[in-house]
Amino acid sequence: MYDLTTPNQSSGPMSFEQIHDRLSVDLIDEAAAADLRSRILRWVIDDRIMDHLVVGGEDVINETLYLVLTKFRNSWGRETFSGFVRGHYMNARKEAWRNPQEVPYDLQIHDRFDDGLPVTEQHLGNCLETLRVSNPNQLRAIIMREVNGCDYPTIAATLGIAETYARKSVSRGKQALRECISVKRSNEHE
Repeated sequence: MYDLTTPNQSSGPMSFEQIHDRLSVDLIDEAAAADLRSRILRWVIDDRIMDHLVVGGEDVINETLYLVLTKFRNSWGRETFSGFVRGHYMNARKEAWRNPQEVPYDLQIHDRFDDGLPVTEQHLGNCLETLRVSNPNQLRAIIMREVNGCDYPTIAATLGIAETYARKSVSRGKQALRECISVKRSNEHE
């Protein structure tokens, strides 16, 4: 039997059932929260959500933990706790991907659709900001596809659009960025 009154004494991380049992006894159990955090971190790493990309992985982890702990009493029990946590993680991830404010002005984005000509970080930053204002879904779709490596069904589900429109958003967004960067280059040389 697993002892719920002492810190994690097992040789490895707790199972979701054990985490649920410990949180049922003490909602601020640090050992259970630490194991839960490490499980969410594995999902973040598997989904390639890194701090230097679109969304800070730490933000997704913290939001998931907050949702799980504040809504813990709504969970149905230990058998479904893994799905309960996963659902809150997916919601936190979707919300983070929908947030257009956290866009990296990173040349890595340009590398994915490079036309062979040099680009400055300032040009790319200005063009990304222009696209963020004019068509935020296109920018989100580009970042999800080219930086995070998401497939089109995931992009469509996250943005709440059809898969064909997700493909069009990526394509049109890339074209808009190419054109914007081209204009910035030609204005610089005039």
